[in-house]
Amino acid sequence: MVPRGETFGAVLRPASVRGVGWDLALAGLIRALLWLAVPVLVLQVFDRALPAARPDELVPLAIAAGVLLALRGLLDLFAGVLAGAPGAAGRQDDVFPPAAMTLAGLPILYAGLAYVAGVLAGAAVLLGLVAALIGYGVQRRAVDASGSYAEKDTIGAGILDAIWTIKAMGAENLVLRRAERAARQDALAARATVRPFAVAAQAETLIDRVTLILTVSLATVLCLNGLITLGQLVAGVLIAGAAVRAAYRGAAGWAATRSAEAAVPSEKPMRLPPLPRLTGNLMIDRVTFEAPADGIRPVARLMFDRVRIEIKVGDTVLITGGDIQMQTAMLRLMAGLEAPGAGRVSADDYDLAAHAPDSIHRQIAYVPPMGDVLPGTLMENLTGFDAGRAADALGAARLTGLDVKAAGLREGFDTRLEGGAAGFPAGFRQHLAITRALAFKPKVLLLDHATENLDSQDLRVFSEVLERLKGRVTIVFASNQPGLRALAERQIDLDDLQPAPEIGAGQDDDAEDGDAAMDDGGNEDDGGDGPQGSV
Repeated sequence: MVPRGETFGAVLRPASVRGVGWDLALAGLIRALLWLAVPVLVLQVFDRALPAARPDELVPLAIAAGVLLALRGLLDLFAGVLAGAPGAAGRQDDVFPPAAMTLAGLPILYAGLAYVAGVLAGAAVLLGLVAALIGYGVQRRAVDASGSYAEKDTIGAGILDAIWTIKAMGAENLVLRRAERAARQDALAARATVRPFAVAAQAETLIDRVTLILTVSLATVLCLNGLITLGQLVAGVLIAGAAVRAAYRGAAGWAATRSAEAAVPSEKPMRLPPLPRLTGNLMIDRVTFEAPADGIRPVARLMFDRVRIEIKVGDTVLITGGDIQMQTAMLRLMAGLEAPGAGRVSADDYDLAAHAPDSIHRQIAYVPPMGDVLPGTLMENLTGFDAGRAADALGAARLTGLDVKAAGLREGFDTRLEGGAAGFPAGFRQHLAITRALAFKPKVLLLDHATENLDSQDLRVFSEVLERLKGRVTIVFASNQPGLRALAERQIDLDDLQPAPEIGAGQDDDAEDGDAAMDDGGNEDDGGDGPQGSV
């Protein structure tokens, strides 16, 4: 609802968002009526004051016109506030677009023109129709052109797309070329976006000039033939110009509003609910995932095709096979950091895609190969700037031995880590990232080669921590270190994953062929060591 005091019709009826549209239309009518004070003043000057040589009549006429124009300005101010109310209420689609106020004043302008200049109104109507058609077409093309170029890559998108290349290899020259190309594309896109709107503004100026020439010419012919007076000529030209200009602007504004509404989804994105408290079950159900093309790989890469993986509460699972990118993609899918192209990733049968990401990350901790360091103190890095987790962070630091390293710093846990932890070794950054993940007491811990940079002492301590967490926290990790790999209770080889059938599909066929699956000794044949459709 729009506040009651912000509508012109508040005295007569309860305020509503839909009522705002009618109030704007009424404001447009009153606005046009007040503007007629200017041509009426001109009419009185040329037809009464000058012929009668009575300049004393000019003063009250000028004062009256000034008051009316001041009222029109005040009305514009209130209408602007009123027009913003539906946007603040999130109900812009329920009211007329802002162009309705301009279009609503057209009947008053044309009625005034017909009263003042008679036949001149007919020509102004035709010019107004032509101007409206031109304005609608030009503005529609301008909005469409700007929208199409806005979808293209900008310099920011192009550089961000190539950032991972810098981390992966010394490809500074490649990234520099991509940045230069992205800058050129961004400049061309900006030029193509601005040009149509400049054309629209120039078209309005051209229509104003053509209207002025045509109306002055026609009005002069009428005046010479005695059909209108000199005052009617001047006033009629002013009103005709204003009417044609309003028709152009109104049609252009209507086109811009409708195009903008078409580009925005009709429904607001719903706020995702938080993920309920988990126990630690994970399920990858017929998931398909493609790694998109980038600066090095020209085409998308199919990582997984309808794979199924099930991990129970408290399992300690090692991800093997494939390559590092496949292992990282699988762990990020489990963490809800990547969206599958098809299929479902769930925890305790809750679809991760249907829940708020921040609530997921509080219960499913993912530690990348190189952890992030936030600009702030060591304690703020451990707590994620949540002061209420300081006690949990200190407990995790004691568990992993990070408290010993913090004690060696000048300000301990209050030491500021600036510039991406410049001056700190990679092992310290990983130690920090692991401790931060444990500080949130997750139900699922995902380690993506997270211990590769730890020294032997830290690795031994962390291995003991994982041993203590086994059975209480679901642990899924990828690692090349033999000592850590030995902690796994089972392994998932990504090379063995095959497209899994839908649950329930093929059960009848399996029952019919059950006898064929038994060997001569009555034992079930497991089919050897071939790849399995699910794990």
